[in-house]
Amino acid sequence: MKRSAVKTVSVMVAATAFSKLLGMLRGILLASHYGTSPEATAFSAASRIPLSFFDILFGSAILGCFIPVYNSLVSAADERRFDEADKFAGIYLNFILLLTGIITALGLIFARGMISMLASGLDKTTFELAVRLFRIMLPLIMLAGSAYTLVGVLQSRGEFIFPSLISCFSNSFVIIYFLFFDRSFGIAGLAAAYLAAWGIQLVTLIIPLKKRGFRFYALFDFGNKAFLKALKATPKVVAGSWLIPFSLLIGLDFSLRSGTEGAVPAFEYATTLFIIAAGILTYGICNYSFPEMSRRAANEHAGNAENVGFNEAAREALFVSLLITLPVLCAMTVLSPNITAVIYMRGSFDVNSCRLVAAALKAVSTAIPAFAVCEVMSRSFYALGKNSVPATAALSGIVSDFLLSYLFVSILKLGPSSAAAAMSCGLWVSALVMLCCAGSIKGFFKTRDALWTAKAAVSAVLSYAVMNLTVVLIGADAFTCGFWKNAGVCAAVFIPGAAVYAVSLIIIREPYSQAFLNSKSGRKKA
Repeated sequence: MKRSAVKTVSVMVAATAFSKLLGMLRGILLASHYGTSPEATAFSAASRIPLSFFDILFGSAILGCFIPVYNSLVSAADERRFDEADKFAGIYLNFILLLTGIITALGLIFARGMISMLASGLDKTTFELAVRLFRIMLPLIMLAGSAYTLVGVLQSRGEFIFPSLISCFSNSFVIIYFLFFDRSFGIAGLAAAYLAAWGIQLVTLIIPLKKRGFRFYALFDFGNKAFLKALKATPKVVAGSWLIPFSLLIGLDFSLRSGTEGAVPAFEYATTLFIIAAGILTYGICNYSFPEMSRRAANEHAGNAENVGFNEAAREALFVSLLITLPVLCAMTVLSPNITAVIYMRGSFDVNSCRLVAAALKAVSTAIPAFAVCEVMSRSFYALGKNSVPATAALSGIVSDFLLSYLFVSILKLGPSSAAAAMSCGLWVSALVMLCCAGSIKGFFKTRDALWTAKAAVSAVLSYAVMNLTVVLIGADAFTCGFWKNAGVCAAVFIPGAAVYAVSLIIIREPYSQAFLNSKSGRKKA
């Protein structure tokens, strides 16, 4: 990886980490104020459904359809002229607003039926509250669709840092609500604050868009060739995004079916931590590499050349993301009780709640590398126009998740954390399907890749062994220790484990870590 790319990705990861940490603080305050109470259950159901609907219908369509087409328009002409690309962006944005507006109106009318269908098992009081909160938050689909489209424009124009920071503003707004207004306005006010936060994200994009020279065109030319090209790819791309949102909905439903009080918010808290951790490690790499992969794929296709440059970029993104997720996988499985206690155990969040979340977090954290594979490989296939592969992989993961959830929860009665375990298995199934399909791309994998993967796996096993041994030697009970002792345990366990992992990679001369070290040393010499 070039020094400039390392610097950009490093800053993006830091910006994403800061944004995610604010999101984590938002979750901490939610847990502290509402714990695993019926109000928290209603809020989890009401907020998860519109976000999942957006992810299912629009999130990946913007990612997998809009960005490649936008970049193909830029690649086909002088890069200093973005008129055609910006006209396409205006048409696409107006289409998203129109469609999300219709869905919002239908959702407001049929809110009761949607909550009843997607969150069965709620008692009457919790159900009524969930319907009320759902109606407040549903319009965020329109705001999210607009924000995602404009972020795609910024990333295609080479602006990566600011899009990584926009959620800082929205998370800060919700945090301020918790600190100063929650006692007065309660859970309904919180739902309104979540909606307003998405509006803040959208507004904060205006300044960087103007600086990058973006021009908004109020066009509704749905016969535009570029728009039709993006629309044609949408069904398969949309299906390719279903894994995470459907997995969260399946987990929510089967957590309710487990019959354990507090299982729904426990699953929500655990999967939120999982997505934050996996996202910090993965999204910076993906968001930087995807526009570049799209450009390389478009240029090589236009020149009828093999995907040499594309393969290099995609393979690098895949292996770098795996390298950075493996030690975090080790840490989160070993330290799940301590991490949960540090982050959540205060206020209304008691020891029983902590045990529920820790068990779910340990189960779902085993899929962190699978999450990275799914994110990187789906973008790779979108850039190549092979949209059916992510769709097939996602559907395979969803079916596996549902069947295993039914087996674990409804038949074997293994408890609420088994819904998180089923989600983890579904992610691994999806990742394996994508890797198998990537092997069919000429020149994508090289023979030495298997050796490098094995070396990284050995390093991770050594890291896990050191972390596990350290926890045993310390012998502290996470559920009875205070905040500072649990934080100390996390540091005392993770630091030597991560050090062993890093030293092992250096000793075995793993190439991507070596390239990173070389870029660092080169910068120092300069």
